[in-house]
Amino acid sequence: MKRRNVSIDVTKGLLAVGMVFAHVVQLLGNDSPFLKRLVLLLNLVSFSGFFFCFGFAAWGAYLSKPQIPWANVVRTAFKCYFAFLLSGIAYAVLIGGQAFSISEVSRITLLREIPGYSEFLLSFSLILLLSCLATPLIRRATDSLKNLGMTILLCLAVTLLPSRFTYDPLLGLLIGGSGTLYFPVISYLPLFLIGVFLARSEDKFKSSWVFIGAGGTLLFLVLTALKVPISRFPPSPLWILGSIALVFVYYGAGRAIARFPQNPVTRYFNLVGNNVLFYLLLSNLTLFVLKTRYGLASPDLKQTLIIYGILMVGLSFLQSIVVDSSKANKSLNAEVGVRE
Repeated sequence: MKRRNVSIDVTKGLLAVGMVFAHVVQLLGNDSPFLKRLVLLLNLVSFSGFFFCFGFAAWGAYLSKPQIPWANVVRTAFKCYFAFLLSGIAYAVLIGGQAFSISEVSRITLLREIPGYSEFLLSFSLILLLSCLATPLIRRATDSLKNLGMTILLCLAVTLLPSRFTYDPLLGLLIGGSGTLYFPVISYLPLFLIGVFLARSEDKFKSSWVFIGAGGTLLFLVLTALKVPISRFPPSPLWILGSIALVFVYYGAGRAIARFPQNPVTRYFNLVGNNVLFYLLLSNLTLFVLKTRYGLASPDLKQTLIIYGILMVGLSFLQSIVVDSSKANKSLNAEVGVRE
């Protein structure tokens, strides 16, 4: 049985706690310049980082198999889709003010409407299904650094399509378009492919990539400070490249933390990383209710941190009820180490 990669799980844990914090700040509102800059970086790395980790995991679980285990693929894709439905319907009703009706639920179910703070969950379903349908192409694109680089350039070219066009929601989930708040799969495909590439031989990841990523992230911050337009919706090439840079930093941090498997910090992030969907879905639902029921608007920095702390402690408690921590952390046993 293939062991879990602790570095990837810890990286997912780092990404999850960051994404939840960004959602707290954005949904409840905060005018702090520091938090705005921090949230910019969290937004830059969160979805891209999960796409990277998803590609890494997909290689070992599905794409490397002689025969694609379609039952497992469909089950995983449905989990992400169902999480999208729960989060999307809650957002439409609680935040968007839509009536809870068969018509509204049908529109979301049939992807005629893609509610905010939920669309990223749907992108995971799409990339998993598409990558398994196009497994030979994924393998070819990631069998060498040259092929990977060429494919990334092709994906970046897609981000240059005229953003003034408005597409059908399903097509928008693939290539973006005007007025969309989607995470288009093709635009972010480079992150997925880099994850697959490293999963095929993790030794290809060099420590120097972390420093290159840090330099790229610093350059991104300089460009944004200089008011250089870098679009997130739909993503511009600079946004995708900035995402790749910061993902390298996060993955380097995940690898470093995973070297100490019995450390409480490692165990915490590993647990979160093993249960990312739980954290993202439950945090979304909680924040939607808080925003609607209590009208929390523009809390100061201290209040924001308190709300975030209570939310994370609450999620950890709920996790301890439904998840066997010793089983979830079995990959941290000394004899397993941090490598697959």
